[in-house]
Amino acid sequence: MLLILHQHFKTPQEGGAIRSYYLAKALVDGGAQVSVITAHNKKALEHKKIEGIEVLYLPVAYENSFAFAARSWSFMKYVWGVIKVSSRFKHVDYCYAISVPLTVGLAAQWIKRRHHVPFI
Repeated sequence: MLLILHQHFKTPQEGGAIRSYYLAKALVDGGAQVSVITAHNKKALEHKKIEGIEVLYLPVAYENSFAFAARSWSFMKYVWGVIKVSSRFKHVDYCYAISVPLTVGLAAQWIKRRHHVPFI
């Protein structure tokens, strides 16, 4: 099982940067089980299956118009959210930490130390 951390995971239908979608899709097409932990601007945790990709949406608001402090808070809230749900993903073979933001690496480092999962 592969875990992808990307705070701004988007599908082609949503628009935006979709490199993590294509990575996840290629891995699924190659036979891998893939889970993504991302965020959305809703108030509740949400779980979806998108073209074979398990996607867990954390309730972390983010807008490009946010000021520096609000953006920083959003980035750290995502890291804390990943840490809180990471116990669901103990049996992961590898974790891909895809930035933006660079703080995604903090969550991957925590998963590595806590659950002994190597990350890329």
